[in-house]
Amino acid sequence: MCVLVPVHLDVSAIEQFETARQGGDFSLRIDTVLLLLNDSSLEPRTTFNVPVYSVSYDQQILKITRDHWAQQVLQRWNRGVGIPIVISLPEVFLSEDRANIARFLKEAWQKIDGGDYQGAFMDARKSIELIRKLLNSPEQPIPDSKNDRDINQRLHAVSQALFGFASAAVHSDEAILDYLPSREDAVALVGSTAALAQAVFARLNSGGQ
Repeated sequence: MCVLVPVHLDVSAIEQFETARQGGDFSLRIDTVLLLLNDSSLEPRTTFNVPVYSVSYDQQILKITRDHWAQQVLQRWNRGVGIPIVISLPEVFLSEDRANIARFLKEAWQKIDGGDYQGAFMDARKSIELIRKLLNSPEQPIPDSKNDRDINQRLHAVSQALFGFASAAVHSDEAILDYLPSREDAVALVGSTAALAQAVFARLNSGGQ
């Protein structure tokens, strides 16, 4: 007899799998304990007037490939991990730059799923370059104190910070000579870049400067 038992994986559980597998294959050990209540051939034994039912124990090791996990879990559940920022489809039709920003971000998320965190950094950097192009340059230098910055200057400051972070994966400066992006780094960068893109698009749509 074959019994299919659905296993619910919440967002936090899938995120832990993603962190552990780091874009590669992995194995999953499943321990099961079955209490046999409705098997007519197994009458419950009675010990001290308490019925004792038969119990079945089993353990399985499931080997899950990167491609199978991506197709059957991440794509089917719309990734199901983290909080991906979605750019609405109409936005990409407004300009070629917006379409390319969305494309680079999509490719960056795909590279995160594939374990190519360096590649995700490079795609995010391309998106940030285009976001900076869409932002109007501040008329005055950005004040050192954030309290003295207007909204446009603050968006520029965010874009500069993200660009600096994204550049860490492609530069060989002494301070970051041995730096290799982790999955957490890539998720933070790509997610922040997508959120910044949404904010810039909304500001441009409203005529904000």
